[in-house]
Amino acid sequence: MIKRGFVILFSIIIIIAVFSLSSYAAGLPDIMSSVQKRTAEYDSGKTDIAQMLVMIEHDVKKVYSELERNTPDKHLDGFSESDFDSAFGKKDNVFFYTKDFGVMLENYNGGEGNTLLINIVPSNKKIDIAIDEARNDYVNKMMNDTASKNADLDAKADKKQSEIDAIQKKIDSDDELPAIMNDTTALDDQIKILIDEKNNLLDQKKEKGDFHPDDDVIDAESIRCKNRFEETLKIRKLFEKALPDFPSWYFKLLRSDLDTYFNAASGAEFMMLKVMENGRSLKEDMKCFGKEDWSGVSKITINHEKETEEFFKVWEEENVKGYWTTYYQYYFMPSKTMMREIIQKKIDNPSVSSSSGQGANEKIKSIKKLADSYDGSFDVQIRIYDSDKDLLNKQVTINPTVILSSKSVHGNQTKMDLDLEIDYDIMYEFMRYSIIDLEGDDVHKPDWVEKSVSSSNAWETFGVISKGFSTWIKGVKVRPIYEVPKLLLNLRNIIEIFGD
Repeated sequence: MIKRGFVILFSIIIIIAVFSLSSYAAGLPDIMSSVQKRTAEYDSGKTDIAQMLVMIEHDVKKVYSELERNTPDKHLDGFSESDFDSAFGKKDNVFFYTKDFGVMLENYNGGEGNTLLINIVPSNKKIDIAIDEARNDYVNKMMNDTASKNADLDAKADKKQSEIDAIQKKIDSDDELPAIMNDTTALDDQIKILIDEKNNLLDQKKEKGDFHPDDDVIDAESIRCKNRFEETLKIRKLFEKALPDFPSWYFKLLRSDLDTYFNAASGAEFMMLKVMENGRSLKEDMKCFGKEDWSGVSKITINHEKETEEFFKVWEEENVKGYWTTYYQYYFMPSKTMMREIIQKKIDNPSVSSSSGQGANEKIKSIKKLADSYDGSFDVQIRIYDSDKDLLNKQVTINPTVILSSKSVHGNQTKMDLDLEIDYDIMYEFMRYSIIDLEGDDVHKPDWVEKSVSSSNAWETFGVISKGFSTWIKGVKVRPIYEVPKLLLNLRNIIEIFGD
């Protein structure tokens, strides 16, 4: 937390820079239109599954940013129940199908408001078709078996009747009647048995007519699991095919323009989460219909590194429960020029939307805590300079009323709680150190995996903290100096506000 805090403090203004870059009404209908567009691009061959997921995340991020700017009374982490009812037609989810899978948008309420979840799912249509086909095959088999059995019983009964007729004829013509009496008695018993069997069969035919099994005659759940596994495996194979070329495409996308960089920055994590969820679904479906091995599945191994600007590594291990667990590491370091352009873009767009609204989430709570520490409002002047040139000089206000607002500094200034001056060269070098040595060292894993795989240790943590303090001393000036302890005490609140 402390390590990340240093990065946050030196990057606050960059995050502010992306707070508003455009203005238009947005919401769930926009996300639904986007998913429809992105699934169509996949079907046309323009993107693969990994690229499609990144672009969906890009579009969702853009919509959320617009919501926070233009309708700040909205829950920052989701939509209202009425939003979902209007967009989903009062259903819990909607589906968009490609030729290979479905994209499900789900209204999830975990107790703290409604949240939009997006998942890759097997095509329900394909599974239902497969179940119907399996059921029809079963019914046809049962009908054929029944007809064959009935014909066999009829044939046996006819044969026995012929035997009865033959013996009866012999009895009627034989002079030694007492000698065959025992045989006749036994035959009569056989006749009675055959007659009972024939009568039972005729009663069964009369009661049921043709064979019509109930819905629960076949093991539909087992068939569903098997077919769902086969469809989930197809999705897995799509990931296996797409991931080797993903890093080059993704990092090129991040460098394409600033808007794309801001909105797609979390795309890799979103996509890899779907890879992990797919692996868990495979295992659950395997258990459902009794499959023990991972035949048909190939482990994903990627190790992409380009100088010190981009890194993407993926590997998989089998844990004690038999699951294949996907791990990955990655970082992206914008060039110094690109980072300067990020700041300059905000200088060209100095206004930031303000609002009067309330929120019931952690960000709003952190804003209130931070503001309370500074008599109701946290007011700071931030100046970032490169040599003698100001890259940014802004007054930033954070409180529950305006949420966040900023304005460029011109002429006489109002008194601030803090004045921060940051040397861009030193700030950038620290960010390089933190992103490459801190973020690049983090091992991402599924939330449901308990195993600790982080390669960091106490000495590395101490090294990052030491580097942070060194950078602070060389590149950051805080006035008044006695406010530094209070600033550090509010580090957690600042991280909660700007840490996404």
